[in-house]
Amino acid sequence: MKTFSLFIFFLLGYAQVLLAQKDSVVIPDPDEYDWSSHIYLGPFINMSIGNYAQLKNALNRQGIDFSRFQTNSMASLSFGIQKQRVKIGMEALYGLNNSNTSKKTATQTRLGFQAWSVTVGYGLIRQRNRQWFLNAGIGFQETRVNIYKMGAASSAPSVPFDNLLNAPTAGQSPTLLHKNTFLELSLEHTFRPKRPVSLNPVVRFGYRYGTKPRDWGSDANIAFQNAPADRLNQFFIQSIFVMSKNHKKLTPAEKEARRKNREANTWGLNPQ
Repeated sequence: MKTFSLFIFFLLGYAQVLLAQKDSVVIPDPDEYDWSSHIYLGPFINMSIGNYAQLKNALNRQGIDFSRFQTNSMASLSFGIQKQRVKIGMEALYGLNNSNTSKKTATQTRLGFQAWSVTVGYGLIRQRNRQWFLNAGIGFQETRVNIYKMGAASSAPSVPFDNLLNAPTAGQSPTLLHKNTFLELSLEHTFRPKRPVSLNPVVRFGYRYGTKPRDWGSDANIAFQNAPADRLNQFFIQSIFVMSKNHKKLTPAEKEARRKNREANTWGLNPQ
């Protein structure tokens, strides 16, 4: 599956090169556009790798097989407003649960997350066809981990459904919860829009770093003792698409006409 994902990623990257519009082709000048609104759609190549060193050490001491580095596929949706070289964006992320089963320790772990961020980007390079943005921002991530003991079905406890709150939880941990505010830095490549409405591929890669270590907790009504503390360390790469609505610059005559129209529009309060 990972090999297939990498193949698709490189295929999309190669497609960007093939689909790039050449300078020799007569096309509208992208400098005609003054500002744009963007919607980024990310159900495609969208991956993250997180480092959970302290949780890994704590679980390994209990005989639970848990890797320090966790890979997740992501779904994302973001919005942005761009004015020349400056871009402001907001993104929502959902890290799909991964699942790792260890026959050696007879355990299964699942890790997923949800996050949001607000970023400000600056166009470092703006060529006729391409543009590179450096984005920086702040966000919040909530990570969830579930742990299960694998075994024969006959060894699982029998629980009355009408007595769930008093049921034993042997063989299954409460959901582990980690909340961390993070700083984000990323580099983004896309094509400059040349039509009023455009759809272009985007490649973005970056890093998220927690502002400080946070203890692992639980969404259950319990408090942990000696819980490990992790600081979010996460690399991510996205090969997604952006749909843009682009607005041309107003000429001096158009600006003057708009100004006069606003002055003349009294909304009926001062009829002539």
